[in-house]
Amino acid sequence: MDLFRKCMVPVEMCPGDAKMDKSIVHDVVGGSTRIPIVQQLHQDFFKGKKLCKSIKPDEAVAYGGVVQAAIFSGEGNEKVMDLLLFDVTPLSLGLETAGCTPAKTTCRLAICTPPADQDRNRDQSVTQDEVNIETIQQFV
Repeated sequence: MDLFRKCMVPVEMCPGDAKMDKSIVHDVVGGSTRIPIVQQLHQDFFKGKKLCKSIKPDEAVAYGGVVQAAIFSGEGNEKVMDLLLFDVTPLSLGLETAGCTPAKTTCRLAICTPPADQDRNRDQSVTQDEVNIETIQQFV
């Protein structure tokens, strides 16, 4: 039972991360909601809210992937091409800079902008002239 309760920690963090109260959640959907004990834990957390089991989570993920691929490839129909998808990074990301110090490049829960938006890109350069190979450390 302890393991199942630990699985609820990210669920409990979600409303705070989204800066919203859990009482305004419309539907609770997800693959884990197929497991009876997890269903009960979710219902308890959301004050008895009935879980939405009519949406098949595996199909929803596959559908989302197809829509995103259509947008990125430019091959979608007009309705698909008008969609603007946003994603967030669950962890802060960074690069190692001169002096072996990490520099945060993306904060936790930052919105990942579409590739066309270049405003958030940062130039990185090497610290020595005529370098043929450079190792870049990435931090998560």
